[in-house]
Amino acid sequence: MTKVPGLTKNRVLIIGGGIAGLSASVRLAQAGLPVTLFEESTLGHGASTRNQGWLHSGGWFAKENIHLASRCYKSLQQTIQCCPDCLEPQQQG
Repeated sequence: MTKVPGLTKNRVLIIGGGIAGLSASVRLAQAGLPVTLFEESTLGHGASTRNQGWLHSGGWFAKENIHLASRCYKSLQQTIQCCPDCLEPQQQG
């Protein structure tokens, strides 16, 4: 096993810098935990951002659960602010 410089005990280690890894890293850091994130490529490049398609504005929930729709929209805005390159532009036409 290779020792990683600067990596100490009592840290949270996140493997993967897709939207799931980025989101977990940000939330844990906001909670005051020391976080180390490893990503082999560009941040936001993984399957959670390209293939899963689970990021949306919350519009699906608007009629049935306005509170859930509001939380989805807030999370989307945080994602756009934190890592705007994680989202592809909407196709027109």
